[in-house]
Amino acid sequence: MRSLKPNVSRFIKRSGLRREYVVREKMILRDFLAMERTRLSNERTFLTYIRTGLYFLLGAGAMLKLVEFQEVRWLGWASLAIAVVLFILGIFRFVLLRRQMRRFYTRKTK
Repeated sequence: MRSLKPNVSRFIKRSGLRREYVVREKMILRDFLAMERTRLSNERTFLTYIRTGLYFLLGAGAMLKLVEFQEVRWLGWASLAIAVVLFILGIFRFVLLRRQMRRFYTRKTK
């Protein structure tokens, strides 16, 4: 009689998903899909940080180019600083979570 448990490696081959980590133990499909959701959520959050940083960068460029409103130039410089902080924070959080996932799912089990 055939086992009713879905084979994760067969699912990966059919779906075209890529693996960024190596799991040293047998994993059921539910756990693998939870890992994929976490990875995709991490990428979505990273792209949100980048998008927000780009909006602040565009706003900063527009405010700094305004000649008639010299009294709001400080707002342009503040927006530029916020954009840089958002870029750095987004990259830092993306790398940190990715590293934690790899460390968690590649550690050896006894």
